[in-house]
Amino acid sequence: MMRSSEHSMLDVIVVGGGISGICAAIAAAENGASVIVLDRAYGGGASAISAGVIYAGGGTKQQSRAGYGDDSPENMYQYLRHEVGDAVDDATLRRFCEESAPNMEWLERHGCQFDSNEKAYPFAHLAKPAPRGHKPVGKGSGGMGMTGADLWQALFDSASRLGVKFEPASRVTEILMDSGGRVNGVHYSTLANGPWWAVRSYKWLSKAALNYQATFQPLSSFLDWIAEFIFVRGAHEERLGSPTVVLAAGGFIMNKAMTQEFAPWARKTATLGTVGDDGSGIRLGQSVGGSTSHMDRISAWRLLYPPEGLLEGIIVSQSGGRIAAEDLYGGSFTDIMIERSDGQGFLILDSVQWKKISDSNWTILWYRRIPAEFWIVNGSSTDIRRSSRRRQIRASAKQS
Repeated sequence: MMRSSEHSMLDVIVVGGGISGICAAIAAAENGASVIVLDRAYGGGASAISAGVIYAGGGTKQQSRAGYGDDSPENMYQYLRHEVGDAVDDATLRRFCEESAPNMEWLERHGCQFDSNEKAYPFAHLAKPAPRGHKPVGKGSGGMGMTGADLWQALFDSASRLGVKFEPASRVTEILMDSGGRVNGVHYSTLANGPWWAVRSYKWLSKAALNYQATFQPLSSFLDWIAEFIFVRGAHEERLGSPTVVLAAGGFIMNKAMTQEFAPWARKTATLGTVGDDGSGIRLGQSVGGSTSHMDRISAWRLLYPPEGLLEGIIVSQSGGRIAAEDLYGGSFTDIMIERSDGQGFLILDSVQWKKISDSNWTILWYRRIPAEFWIVNGSSTDIRRSSRRRQIRASAKQS
């Protein structure tokens, strides 16, 4: 049975309640718009299971307090122009750099608080190095200070104070158009005002799945499967009118078919996302004539630390050549490793470096420490010749 939402006609509908969606909702509400956010879960998205670090520079208050107040938008631009390549056009990148410090102030006005790599070659020769990672202040989660959920909560609270409506357990399935080809609303499935057992069960399962997504994905997937079973049986269809629909519904990393089509190499990685990152938001945009670009650009990170001592080693490809500067950002290093070495690299340490790492007291979550220690103990070798034969590294390269 289809029915019209009790919200009737609104100025803006935002699809997706992660940080991007909530920021869009706040910006619209600040300008006097009536806004609703429709989210398939209960907000947060992948941001809620991340560190929530905001990359900003050009002279933020946090940089000044840390002694890097001389960072400028131009200096930030010179670094990022080389870092991002063709992923962002020049005008967009310049605007990002020029508005970076003001955007941080905007976030702070909405309740966000922040603590205060560009030192790697070749970036240090292109621009003056300056720290630009701004970490949200909060209790964190998972034992590693993952404060993305704290950042989201601050923004969500601000949106609520501005009168933004939030409807969880709601999945947009169609963008509605009028006879003139203009957007005039959405069609969606929702548990709002549904059976109490379905609403409570779905909420608990969705939040539990999100909590385990980064630590125990098989359990998270199982909980999502049960939640889906409940949603299908308890949801009803609704329509909601609006001349403006903002799509902020995540990526497609959890959609195996789309990942295989656009970035097959990413199938080998551990995914960071939620069940909502199934490409449905992208498909919604395409359904009404939207176009896509850079679908092959997925950010993958292979961090060497902790412990930080691993950065003192050298990482080589299967051909034996050094891949890149080991202290590059994890994303930058991984891009190069994928391009030059099919996503594989081998870390070489000398005995002094190895002892320093073995003696260090480094902190890491159990689910990351166990495989890390297994790799260090079982994947290492003190005989470089034997190791190179086992790893099939060319003899000519290892002698160079």
